[in-house]
Amino acid sequence: MRFEHLVQINDPLQPLLTEVSRAQLWHGLARRAIRIEEPAAGGLYLRFTCESDEEPADGELDSLTMHLREQACRSADIDAVWRLRDLVERGELD
Repeated sequence: MRFEHLVQINDPLQPLLTEVSRAQLWHGLARRAIRIEEPAAGGLYLRFTCESDEEPADGELDSLTMHLREQACRSADIDAVWRLRDLVERGELD
């Protein structure tokens, strides 16, 4: 199984969120070795990839199980971004 998704970090439509710099983002996620994408200046995204040795073709994982695993990965990654934002707001990643 391979599942990949992007999580937007800075959103100009949500000005109340503290802007996170690329350096702060990297410091906060260095242990996870996640790729940072910046399609425009300040427009940061994280590309998360979740992989396992199990393949749908094995017959062990049906589509519901695959969907639940993808949702669990996405939820964990979004939670990591919120924890990172908290560290930024407390000044711990400067």
